[in-house]
Amino acid sequence: MMKKSIRKRRDTLKTITLIIAGCILCLGISALISILANSKIRVAEYELSGRGADEAFNSDELSIVLISDLHRAEFGEGNRCLIERTNEQDPDIICLVGDMLERDCTDDELESFCSLLSRFVEIAPTYLSCGNHDESLFGSGCEFYLGSDERTIRERLESTGVIILDNEYVDTELSGQSLRIGGTIEYGFPLDSNPEGWATSSAFTFLSDFCNTDRYKLLLCHRPDSFIFGDAAKIWDIDLVLSGHTHNGVVALPWGQAIYAPDQGFLPQYARGSFEIDKIHMIISGGLAGSQGVPRVFNPPEIVKISIRLNAE
Repeated sequence: MMKKSIRKRRDTLKTITLIIAGCILCLGISALISILANSKIRVAEYELSGRGADEAFNSDELSIVLISDLHRAEFGEGNRCLIERTNEQDPDIICLVGDMLERDCTDDELESFCSLLSRFVEIAPTYLSCGNHDESLFGSGCEFYLGSDERTIRERLESTGVIILDNEYVDTELSGQSLRIGGTIEYGFPLDSNPEGWATSSAFTFLSDFCNTDRYKLLLCHRPDSFIFGDAAKIWDIDLVLSGHTHNGVVALPWGQAIYAPDQGFLPQYARGSFEIDKIHMIISGGLAGSQGVPRVFNPPEIVKISIRLNAE
């Protein structure tokens, strides 16, 4: 009787072990398949109404393509796949929200990126803001050179027709709509215990000027935590913030939930998607590249298409 009981426990343990091993094998194969599929770009789509209104509008839609975190990667020769995927969305504007390059960018990589920008500009007006990896290359006041070209990196980028926004904004008319489009990488709240000092900072000055308009306010800001934390979304009256930075955690759970994101920790709430945070609507792209040699797992590279109805009554 005891031998039968021991044998039964062994059989049960063996079955459980086989089930666990099978699950691990299936998960490993699925993860490998997801990595091999990383050359295919997903399009995440969101529809918004102007200024938070829910009723229907008669005005035309404004179509935006949001792209983040290329990190000098290539999707097809000359980024052909990325260009085609963007063009398919028929955007009114293209917004690049930083970390398109790296701090140790080479002259060849810069030339490749300039070529990509030229193609984007042919599709639609294109706006570029800085990320933490490329701010030192082309941010406001930067005079960084590469190769034998006598122009700064910023000048070479601007020669493509792209509009660079680093604590800067432009007023424009698109699809019959009046917009103010700005860009910043700074935080919308004081990082220390000196709010008086922050009130004289470049971030505060820029955001105060940027918000002082009746136009629809669209802000490119690489890090979503710049407006998630510190009551920034209560302070600033911004219609829409476009962000990236998180890579949706790079490695996600099989259903797409990011495992970890910078400044947010494990199972982050704001890793990708569309969010209402106090006064601000924020859309976060999961981005295109992996991170520091880690491939994207259960997390396909993506661009974002945003359709907005403006001029709510």
